[in-house]
Amino acid sequence: MGAIKCLPLSRLFMHRSHKRIPPRCVKLAFEQAAQGSDRLTPPHLASFLRSVQGNLSANESKAAEMLAQFSANSGYGEQMHSLDLETFVDFLLDPILNSAFQVSAKPTQDMMGPLAHYYIYTSHNTYLTGNQLTSKSSVVPIIEALQAGCRVIELDCWERKGEIMVLHGK
Repeated sequence: MGAIKCLPLSRLFMHRSHKRIPPRCVKLAFEQAAQGSDRLTPPHLASFLRSVQGNLSANESKAAEMLAQFSANSGYGEQMHSLDLETFVDFLLDPILNSAFQVSAKPTQDMMGPLAHYYIYTSHNTYLTGNQLTSKSSVVPIIEALQAGCRVIELDCWERKGEIMVLHGK
């Protein structure tokens, strides 16, 4: 069976030149949102938040507020009025601005209904290219699941010869 090597999150976007390279899908999202510019301004960011992130209430004023909050949290040291590609990646991964990274000690929604009443964005064996008995591991299904909105990915990680690998079973 195929194996996927696991990298620490800090190396997720690293190229062998040690320069941080964002995933192609993030670069494309930035380029589309920036509309030919090398920076995302509040109007661009508001459009991105509405069209890509689904935040229908986003407007230029809210986007400017988010940039100010991101500037204060990120440690860049100055008030940002726009984002380049690198700071856009940091903006997307900011735990304060991204609810996917926010953890609450208590449920934030009514959780009293039957389980069948909830839609759960999660994944099991996502890294497999086919059935769970004979298929190989790949990053492609993981990328596709994340692009489709999956919020939780389960990986079976095993140590092999001192390296951590994603494998289906021992």
